[in-house]
Amino acid sequence: HDRRPSGQPVAIVEHHMRIAPALDRWLPEAVVRDGEVRWPRGGLKLAEAAWKQGALTFRGLQWPHGSADGKIAFAGDRTISVDATQGTELAAHLRWEGSGREAAGEFSVWSPTFMLGRRIYGKRLGIVGMGRIGQALARRARAFGMSVHYHNRKPVSTRVSDELGATYWDDLDQMLSRMDVVSINCPGGPGTLHLLNAERLSKLQPHAILVNTARGQIVDEKTLAAMLREKRIAGVGLDVYEREPAINPELIGLPNAILLPHMASSTIEARQDMGDRVILNVKTFQDGHRPPDRVIPAML
Repeated sequence: HDRRPSGQPVAIVEHHMRIAPALDRWLPEAVVRDGEVRWPRGGLKLAEAAWKQGALTFRGLQWPHGSADGKIAFAGDRTISVDATQGTELAAHLRWEGSGREAAGEFSVWSPTFMLGRRIYGKRLGIVGMGRIGQALARRARAFGMSVHYHNRKPVSTRVSDELGATYWDDLDQMLSRMDVVSINCPGGPGTLHLLNAERLSKLQPHAILVNTARGQIVDEKTLAAMLREKRIAGVGLDVYEREPAINPELIGLPNAILLPHMASSTIEARQDMGDRVILNVKTFQDGHRPPDRVIPAML
């Protein structure tokens, strides 16, 4: 960090800000140099007070030395971390709502309480169905600092659970009641029809978020829509629907529901892999061998 002659660390704010005459009263020790305002230790608290009084208009922050981790120690009083993880956590929210507000001309100046969300670092993720997709999700969740929990027909191997740092829950109801985020990744079919019925959905915490990228029939959509409308859970992300392609009209327009048109695999690479897989199965069958991806009647 840049330092004053006394050796004290300072906070830096870009010159994009407007400095009112009241600055001298609120920040008597501030130093203006090269279009930047620099504060000694304790200056940030004065800056906050000045901002509340209209003395300062914040428009951006300059990361010391352009550091990649983006961590700024504000004059030793506190550390505000804005690393890549937290930026990614908010990316979807900002893209979905923030871009709309920007386009509508609703953004005028930075505010400490504007469009606040929750980070996922340190949150509990409950995965329903720990197959290949569930395990792939667990690996990604760990990279974001989440604690991984799962419910499955049986525990995964010790090797896999150790690799993922995953905790097994035999009782789905108990797991649902303790998670911050619940992701459904189990197969569809008669055995999982309304696996998350009204009784189980009611066990979710008020701040919980439910994500379903598996099959729509696994969730009781009518109950889910009512819970979202009454704000009994924080939100939902759906890529599949109970009567797909029809979407429950009670879900449409809810501010706490993100609805996607079954596009979780919509990348060029994924669709190429899917086509290659079909060709592999056909050629294997033609050569008189058992295809790797058979249709099992019991799963229909």
